[in-house]
Amino acid sequence: MIMLFLSIVLFVSAFVLVRTVENYNSPLKSTQRLQKEIGLAFSALEAESEIIAKQDLNKRDSFLEFLSLNYRNEFAEKGIEILVYTNDSLQFWTSNVFAAPIIFSS
Repeated sequence: MIMLFLSIVLFVSAFVLVRTVENYNSPLKSTQRLQKEIGLAFSALEAESEIIAKQDLNKRDSFLEFLSLNYRNEFAEKGIEILVYTNDSLQFWTSNVFAAPIIFSS
């Protein structure tokens, strides 16, 4: 009798767990979560863009100093890489780390 009861409880628990996981990973729910994350990232990008836009871009040294002070660890902390080029020359990059793809030569 106890084995039958435990079997029924485990079966119902497994069924509920499977349904919950299926519901969480449904295309609609996944799309909604992805859209929310994209919206949050876009809002953060707009906020940071406004902060940067307030800087005097004509004073090159002060702008690079601003980037160095405020965005030095962005790559290590958030995976955000900021690259500043002047006439095809790299002038600034976050954390002195360049996230170039690994290329294997054959």
